[in-house]
Order: sequence, then C-alpha cells, then structure tokens
Amino acid sequence: MAPHLLKLGTALLVLGVSASSSTVHSKRQASPGLTDNERLLTNSISNSSISQYSFYYTQGLHLAGTNQSQAQYTADLWAEAGFDSRLDVYNVFLNYPLDNSLNATWSNGSVYQPELEEAVLKEDPVTGFPNRVPTFHAYSASGSVEAEYVYVGIGQIPDFERLLELGVELKGKIALSRYGGPFRGLKVKNAQAYGMIGCIMFNDLADDRIKVSGGYLAYPDGPARNPTYVQRGTVLFLSTRPGDPTTPGYPSKAGVPRTGRDDVTPVIPSLPISYINAGPLLAALEGFGASGAEVNRSKWIGDYDTGYYSGPAPGVTLGLSNLMNETYTDIWNAIGVINGTDPNEGAIIIGNHRDAWMIGGAGDPNSGTAALNEVAKAFGGLLKTG
Repeated sequence: MAPHLLKLGTALLVLGVSASSSTVHSKRQASPGLTDNERLLTNSISNSSISQYSFYYTQGLHLAGTNQSQAQYTADLWAEAGFDSRLDVYNVFLNYPLDNSLNATWSNGSVYQPELEEAVLKEDPVTGFPNRVPTFHAYSASGSVEAEYVYVGIGQIPDFERLLELGVELKGKIALSRYGGPFRGLKVKNAQAYGMIGCIMFNDLADDRIKVSGGYLAYPDGPARNPTYVQRGTVLFLSTRPGDPTTPGYPSKAGVPRTGRDDVTPVIPSLPISYINAGPLLAALEGFGASGAEVNRSKWIGDYDTGYYSGPAPGVTLGLSNLMNETYTDIWNAIGVINGTDPNEGAIIIGNHRDAWMIGGAGDPNSGTAALNEVAKAFGGLLKTG
C-alpha cells in the first residue's frame, strides 16, 4: 500500500491535506457547546472540494508503485496547508498481472470462458479507460493448472475438514470459494495446505444487504452490486506476516537484506471472478459430491438457485492460467506533521492508502483520501490562527 500519514501532536485530532479554495456550506448551523477552534474545524469542511479531490485521484492509474505524481501532489497540498510535509520512499516486492485466463470444460466437451473483467458502462467512463487494470490477486503465484474443481464454501479449515469427512477428494483439485469469512489470503493458504492446485474466488450476493432481489437496481442504475463486479485484492498471508514479505520486521529500503517469502506468499495460482461468471461453475456441480444441506456449514449456501454441491463433477474441469510480473519497485508515502505542545505525550496518527486496485477507486480508497485532504485544510486553518 502507499499510505498518506498525518502525524499530529496530542493537542490536535484527525488528519490532513489541502490546497484549493472551496465554498463551505453557508447554511451549516454551529453545534452548541463547541469551542472557537472546534467551530472553525467543522465549518471548514466542504463537499465541493472533497469532490474535486476525489475526481483528481480517480482519473488515472494508481496501483502501488505507479503514479508518483499523485503522492507529490498530496505532499504539496499538505505543505500548503501548513504541515511539515515530505515523501518517504520504500523499495518493495510487488507483482503485477501480465496475462490470465480461465475456462471450464463441461462433460459434453463444450467450453465456457468467463470474461475476467467488468463490463464497460457508458454511464461510468472510467470503466472503459484503455489502460484499466486486469482483475487479479496481488501476490498470487504464476502458474497454469487444469483439473476438476470443488466448491469449498468460504474456505475455512472446518469447511475443508467437513468435505473430507463426506468423502470429497480435495488433493489435485482447484478450489472454488466465495468471499467472506476468512481473509482471501487464508483461503488460498488453506486450499494449498489441503493439496489443492489453484483457487478461484467470487462474491455471493447472499452477503449483500443491498441487492437486486431486495428491490434495488444494480450499478450504475442503483446502489446494488453490478453483476460483473470483481473483487481484487492481495492474497498475501497477512496473519503470518504483514507488509513487504521480503523484509520481515524492518523497513523496505533500497539495499537492505531480503529474505525468502515462501511462508507468506502462495505457491498456487488464484484468480477472482464475478458473481455472474461463478453461476455456471456452481450449476455444473449440481448433483455431484456433497450438497449444501449435507455439508451443513455456515455461509455455505448463498443466493444462487442451486444446491451448492461441492463436486467434483465427472468430466467437468477448469483450466486456470495466471502470469504475474515479479519486481522490486519504489512506493511513496506522503507524510505530514503538526507538532504538538508536549513531545512526550506521543502522537496521533491518521491516514489511509492512496493506491487503488483499479483505475477509479472512488470508494476504496480515495473517498478516504479526499476526506483526509479536506481535514488537513481545516487543521491548516487552525495553524494560521496560531
């Protein structure tokens, strides 16, 4: 991740960033009981400038290790607001998607090939940008595998154990898992621990409170999940060791010693797919292996009109190919500091990450980035008052 961090003295709260002038809400009413400083902070927040920040960050590629200009823009905003601002550079191990594919071969010999990308929506121009980021799992292993596949629920260890109890063969198969429950990296870790050779993940609409079956329209016409949405993200084994897997416990600066990473990165390939693409894969398992009712595990059965059978289905296979480019690259952390009145009291640190898994990222993470900038502007106003 490439975070923004605002380090504030104990006399202050919150985060920071800002530059452009904006119109505050003229009709905002001051809350009773606020001090002058608190009133200045609350009256400094503007939806208009937050919108401007959001637009800026979401109009270009900003995967980790790309678009240094956004990091510099952030640091410059904070400096203009009055923060002691800088960029800290780290050299980290990352991997980026080069090519991937997924195809299912049914028992009659026909082939189904999921798109592995979201639909281009005329209402959302960002979805059609020419350099949009492919769907992928960061830190996934490169590899090409072909085998029968097994639905493993949310991929918890008890899910795998229950399948073994019911006589379902796991070794040498590809795991089909829904998101939810354990972190996605643990799903891959568990799958490979049980001898599986690949992992596919999807979002089941059963996990959504706002969905089409509840009367909502799908994005872009409404707030429900678009059926082609794909959840990207890292499959690093974060519970084992977070951060750069090659520098456990120390900063990833250029020239530092690097360690092995086999204990924290997968050895099997994985890919995320959409809800709409997962449907045919689940349907092909119907009647084979253990039914969802037999498995009787929490969050096993979801919103699809199937029995959530485990499979494998005879003659039904998946071919999964994933090619990643492994590299060491610089990332840039924007740091802004306001010194407090007592250095012995420690620091309040507020921040968020700037990089996104895709072009866009209006929700994750840049809603936070925009808010961070606006709060920084507010604290900058306080600084000007002394």
